[in-house]
Amino acid sequence: RAGCLSIVVELITAAQPRSLIEYTPALVHLVTHILLLSSSQPIRRTGALLGSTLYNCALREFDAAFSTAPEEFLGATTTFITTLVGSNEELMYIALQQTFQRSGDDKYDPATNARCEEALRARMELDERNIISLARMYVDKSSKA
Repeated sequence: RAGCLSIVVELITAAQPRSLIEYTPALVHLVTHILLLSSSQPIRRTGALLGSTLYNCALREFDAAFSTAPEEFLGATTTFITTLVGSNEELMYIALQQTFQRSGDDKYDPATNARCEEALRARMELDERNIISLARMYVDKSSKA
């Protein structure tokens, strides 16, 4: 199963963020549940890597959009970033934090911890650039309409 997840991670890394929009809710749900419920270290490790890959995909989308066509990106109704935020990304973030802070118990694994740290660093960059908060405002506004 961890091998299958690794293939998914590689596909996401190679794919255009827009092509992942319809799968994003399921991927966020998958990462959250793997980190909270799985006892397999290889699966948890790959789940944390998947979370990191999703956040890095959001950064990739943002950077690419603003380097080529910022007007198109700002006018788009749905982006990978808004879909990520609208998919309970906050729960995935909490699961990554809990897994990262878990030292000393039977589920602790240094490699999983390192991948969680990578994911949290990418999420922090999204926060520092106000990408998450802007996407959340858009999602909240869209859900009220």
